[in-house]
Amino acid sequence: MSAQSLPVELLHHIFSLVCIPCHRHRRPPAEAVAPALGLGRICRNWRTVVWGMPELWEQLDIVEFKRDHGGGLGNEIDLIREWIQRVQGRLSTISVSPSCRSYWQHSPLPIFKLLTSHSTTWKSLYLHITCDCTLFLKAFARGRVPCLETLYIKRDSVGKIERYGPALDFIADAPSLTVIDYEGHCLPAASITQPWPRLVSLTEQSGFGDIGDLQKSVPTSNT
Repeated sequence: MSAQSLPVELLHHIFSLVCIPCHRHRRPPAEAVAPALGLGRICRNWRTVVWGMPELWEQLDIVEFKRDHGGGLGNEIDLIREWIQRVQGRLSTISVSPSCRSYWQHSPLPIFKLLTSHSTTWKSLYLHITCDCTLFLKAFARGRVPCLETLYIKRDSVGKIERYGPALDFIADAPSLTVIDYEGHCLPAASITQPWPRLVSLTEQSGFGDIGDLQKSVPTSNT
Protein backbone atom coordinates (compact mmCIF):
# COMPACT_ATOMS: atom_id res chain seq x y z
CA MET A 1 0.00 0.00 0.00
CA SER A 2 1.39 3.39 -0.99
CA ALA A 3 1.41 6.38 1.36
CA GLN A 4 -1.06 8.18 -0.90
CA SER A 5 -3.63 5.38 -0.52
CA LEU A 6 -3.65 5.13 3.28
CA PRO A 7 -7.11 5.14 4.92
CA VAL A 8 -8.47 8.58 5.79
CA GLU A 9 -8.72 7.72 9.50
CA LEU A 10 -5.04 6.78 9.59
CA LEU A 11 -4.07 9.94 7.71
CA HIS A 12 -6.00 12.01 10.26
CA HIS A 13 -3.99 10.42 13.07
CA ILE A 14 -0.62 10.81 11.32
CA PHE A 15 -1.25 14.40 10.29
CA SER A 16 -2.30 15.30 13.82
CA LEU A 17 0.98 13.93 15.19
CA VAL A 18 2.98 15.87 12.59
CA CYS A 19 1.18 19.23 12.70
CA ILE A 20 -0.16 19.66 16.23
CA PRO A 21 2.69 20.45 18.68
CA CYS A 22 2.49 18.98 22.16
CA HIS A 23 4.12 22.14 23.51
CA ARG A 24 5.62 25.44 22.40
CA HIS A 25 9.27 26.28 22.90
CA ARG A 26 10.26 29.63 24.32
CA ARG A 27 11.30 30.66 20.85
CA PRO A 28 9.45 29.12 17.90
CA PRO A 29 11.26 27.21 15.13
CA ALA A 30 12.16 29.01 11.93
CA GLU A 31 9.33 27.72 9.76
CA ALA A 32 7.98 29.97 7.03
CA VAL A 33 4.62 28.27 6.52
CA ALA A 34 1.88 26.43 8.33
CA PRO A 35 3.06 22.79 8.60
CA ALA A 36 -0.14 21.55 6.97
CA LEU A 37 0.67 23.36 3.72
CA GLY A 38 3.57 21.01 3.01
CA LEU A 39 1.42 17.92 3.52
CA GLY A 40 -1.25 19.34 1.23
CA ARG A 41 1.25 19.53 -1.62
CA ILE A 42 2.01 15.77 -1.66
CA CYS A 43 -1.04 14.67 -3.63
CA ARG A 44 -4.69 15.50 -4.24
CA ASN A 45 -5.93 12.97 -1.66
CA TRP A 46 -3.70 14.34 1.09
CA ARG A 47 -4.68 17.91 0.21
CA THR A 48 -8.37 17.04 0.55
CA VAL A 49 -7.77 15.47 3.96
CA VAL A 50 -5.58 18.33 5.23
CA TRP A 51 -7.97 21.04 4.09
CA GLY A 52 -10.77 19.29 5.92
CA MET A 53 -8.93 19.29 9.26
CA PRO A 54 -8.96 22.86 10.66
CA GLU A 55 -7.17 21.70 13.82
CA LEU A 56 -4.02 21.26 11.71
CA TRP A 57 -3.95 24.96 10.91
CA GLU A 58 -3.81 26.27 14.47
CA GLN A 59 -0.11 27.13 14.18
CA LEU A 60 1.37 29.67 11.74
CA ASP A 61 5.06 30.62 11.64
CA ILE A 62 5.99 33.51 9.36
CA VAL A 63 9.64 34.22 8.62
CA GLU A 64 10.25 37.38 6.62
CA PHE A 65 13.16 37.60 4.19
CA LYS A 66 14.58 40.79 2.66
CA ARG A 67 13.70 39.57 -0.82
CA ASP A 68 10.03 39.43 0.12
CA HIS A 69 9.77 43.22 0.21
CA GLY A 70 10.42 43.45 -3.51
CA GLY A 71 6.93 42.08 -4.09
CA GLY A 72 5.31 44.02 -1.27
CA LEU A 73 5.13 40.93 0.94
CA GLY A 74 2.60 39.49 -1.50
CA ASN A 75 3.58 35.86 -0.90
CA GLU A 76 3.22 36.19 2.87
CA ILE A 77 -0.11 37.99 2.55
CA ASP A 78 -1.47 35.27 0.26
CA LEU A 79 -0.26 32.61 2.73
CA ILE A 80 -1.96 34.32 5.66
CA ARG A 81 -5.23 34.71 3.75
CA GLU A 82 -5.21 30.99 2.89
CA TRP A 83 -4.35 30.09 6.48
CA ILE A 84 -7.23 32.24 7.82
CA GLN A 85 -9.60 30.44 5.48
CA ARG A 86 -8.39 27.02 6.61
CA VAL A 87 -8.26 27.62 10.37
CA GLN A 88 -11.99 28.44 10.42
CA GLY A 89 -11.91 30.67 13.48
CA ARG A 90 -10.10 28.26 15.81
CA LEU A 91 -7.75 29.60 18.49
CA SER A 92 -4.29 30.03 17.00
CA THR A 93 -0.58 30.19 17.77
CA ILE A 94 1.30 32.67 15.56
CA SER A 95 4.95 33.63 15.26
CA VAL A 96 6.38 36.45 13.14
CA SER A 97 10.14 37.02 12.85
CA PRO A 98 12.85 38.09 10.41
CA SER A 99 15.09 35.51 8.75
CA CYS A 100 18.12 37.08 10.49
CA ARG A 101 18.50 39.19 13.61
CA SER A 102 16.62 42.21 12.23
CA TYR A 103 14.13 43.39 9.64
CA TRP A 104 16.73 45.99 8.66
CA GLN A 105 14.25 48.87 8.37
CA HIS A 106 11.79 46.80 6.32
CA SER A 107 8.61 46.87 8.35
CA PRO A 108 6.35 43.79 8.51
CA LEU A 109 3.35 46.09 9.05
CA PRO A 110 1.26 44.66 6.15
CA ILE A 111 1.46 41.25 7.82
CA PHE A 112 0.27 42.61 11.16
CA LYS A 113 -2.57 44.53 9.53
CA LEU A 114 -4.00 41.30 8.16
CA LEU A 115 -3.34 39.23 11.28
CA THR A 116 -4.90 41.87 13.55
CA SER A 117 -8.21 41.62 11.72
CA HIS A 118 -8.53 38.20 13.40
CA SER A 119 -7.03 39.07 16.81
CA THR A 120 -10.01 37.64 18.70
CA THR A 121 -8.72 34.13 17.86
CA TRP A 122 -5.13 34.68 19.05
CA LYS A 123 -4.08 32.23 21.75
CA SER A 124 -0.27 32.51 21.70
CA LEU A 125 1.96 35.09 20.02
CA TYR A 126 5.72 34.92 19.42
CA LEU A 127 6.65 38.25 17.85
CA HIS A 128 9.80 40.02 16.70
CA ILE A 129 8.24 43.39 16.05
CA THR A 130 8.95 46.94 14.85
CA CYS A 131 7.67 50.06 16.60
CA ASP A 132 5.13 50.91 13.91
CA CYS A 133 3.61 47.45 14.31
CA THR A 134 3.39 47.88 18.10
CA LEU A 135 1.58 51.20 17.62
CA PHE A 136 -0.76 49.56 15.13
CA LEU A 137 -1.60 46.83 17.64
CA LYS A 138 -2.32 49.52 20.24
CA ALA A 139 -4.76 51.22 17.90
CA PHE A 140 -6.53 48.17 16.50
CA ALA A 141 -6.00 45.15 18.79
CA ARG A 142 -6.56 46.61 22.25
CA GLY A 143 -9.73 45.17 23.70
CA ARG A 144 -9.82 42.55 20.93
CA VAL A 145 -7.57 39.84 22.40
CA PRO A 146 -9.90 38.03 24.82
CA CYS A 147 -8.30 34.61 24.31
CA LEU A 148 -4.61 35.59 24.32
CA GLU A 149 -2.80 33.48 26.91
CA THR A 150 0.89 33.70 25.97
CA LEU A 151 2.92 36.61 24.63
CA TYR A 152 6.63 36.61 23.76
CA ILE A 153 7.51 39.92 22.14
CA LYS A 154 10.85 41.46 21.17
CA ARG A 155 11.37 44.89 19.62
CA ASP A 156 13.52 45.12 16.52
CA SER A 157 16.25 47.46 17.77
CA VAL A 158 18.66 47.74 14.83
CA GLY A 159 19.14 51.40 13.97
CA LYS A 160 17.08 52.57 16.95
CA ILE A 161 18.41 55.24 19.29
CA GLU A 162 15.69 54.91 21.93
CA ARG A 163 16.26 52.21 24.50
CA TYR A 164 12.58 51.39 24.88
CA GLY A 165 9.87 51.07 22.29
CA PRO A 166 6.18 51.87 22.64
CA ALA A 167 4.22 50.54 25.59
CA LEU A 168 2.45 47.23 25.11
CA ASP A 169 -0.94 48.89 25.47
CA PHE A 170 -2.68 46.34 23.26
CA ILE A 171 -2.51 43.81 26.12
CA ALA A 172 -3.87 46.16 28.80
CA ASP A 173 -7.26 44.53 28.24
CA ALA A 174 -6.22 40.88 27.85
CA PRO A 175 -8.01 38.97 30.62
CA SER A 176 -6.69 35.51 29.68
CA LEU A 177 -2.96 36.32 29.74
CA THR A 178 -0.89 33.89 31.79
CA VAL A 179 2.63 34.41 30.37
CA ILE A 180 4.34 37.63 29.26
CA ASP A 181 7.96 37.72 28.08
CA TYR A 182 8.98 41.09 26.65
CA GLU A 183 12.10 42.89 25.48
CA GLY A 184 12.62 46.52 24.51
CA HIS A 185 9.12 47.68 25.43
CA CYS A 186 7.28 49.30 28.33
CA LEU A 187 4.45 47.63 30.16
CA PRO A 188 1.05 49.29 29.80
CA ALA A 189 0.41 51.65 32.70
CA ALA A 190 -3.11 50.24 33.13
CA SER A 191 -1.67 46.88 34.13
CA ILE A 192 -0.70 48.25 37.56
CA THR A 193 -4.24 49.17 38.58
CA GLN A 194 -5.97 46.53 36.44
CA PRO A 195 -3.61 43.53 36.48
CA TRP A 196 -4.10 40.40 34.44
CA PRO A 197 -6.01 38.08 36.79
CA ARG A 198 -4.52 34.87 35.38
CA LEU A 199 -0.91 35.99 35.04
CA VAL A 200 1.60 33.48 36.43
CA SER A 201 4.83 34.47 34.67
CA LEU A 202 6.30 37.85 33.75
CA THR A 203 9.79 38.05 32.24
CA GLU A 204 11.58 41.30 31.47
CA GLN A 205 14.39 40.93 28.95
CA SER A 206 15.71 44.56 29.22
CA GLY A 207 12.40 46.30 28.99
CA PHE A 208 10.92 48.71 31.50
CA GLY A 209 8.10 48.61 33.97
CA ASP A 210 7.34 48.95 37.66
CA ILE A 211 7.75 45.26 38.36
CA GLY A 212 7.56 45.75 42.12
CA ASP A 213 4.11 47.33 41.99
CA LEU A 214 2.94 44.75 39.52
CA GLN A 215 4.15 41.89 41.70
CA LYS A 216 2.19 43.30 44.65
CA SER A 217 -0.92 43.55 42.49
CA VAL A 218 -0.53 40.06 41.01
CA PRO A 219 0.82 37.89 43.85
CA THR A 220 0.29 34.68 41.84
CA SER A 221 2.82 35.70 39.20
CA ASN A 222 6.45 34.62 38.92
CA THR A 223 8.45 37.70 37.92
